[in-house]
Amino acid sequence: MQDAGTGLTDVPTDDLKKFFRALHRGDVPCPLQKSSILSMGMNRLAENGGSLLSGLDERALRSLLTCVLAERLK
Repeated sequence: MQDAGTGLTDVPTDDLKKFFRALHRGDVPCPLQKSSILSMGMNRLAENGGSLLSGLDERALRSLLTCVLAERLK
């Protein structure tokens, strides 16, 4: 398992987009737990970003994902 030191760099952009869509639909329980990410079938995200995302509320998740995706897509 990775610590938050490398952030979300090992998570594919498509996985982040899929998670962001689920968040917007209200399908992501908050505050987020790694087990919730796994139960959604997003194992790569859970293993590579779970420690960073765990404990975040919806507002923090939206902010973080917006920044990461904006940086990757520019």
